[in-house]
Amino acid sequence: MKTIRINPYSCKYSKKIYTQYQLLVLILFKNYRNQHYRDFIEDIGDMESIQSELDLSVVSHFTTLQKFFSRIKPVYLRYTFRKTLILFY
Repeated sequence: MKTIRINPYSCKYSKKIYTQYQLLVLILFKNYRNQHYRDFIEDIGDMESIQSELDLSVVSHFTTLQKFFSRIKPVYLRYTFRKTLILFY
């Protein structure tokens, strides 16, 4: 399986508050916890260890995750899910 690379930011005009890596991890964690975007972001606001681990200086608004999820290519998600599953087997 070849390696897929994701650019740190979606475009050169990005606000550069969050990297695509951070947003991807948040999406995966949200799905793992089986939560809605609003509830998940509220919980992340209380999880200082997760914020620290992901180097989040500000917790995103739930629409940031929704917009990221709608624009990310499905191939990136499939690849990430597949690699994550390999870690558990």
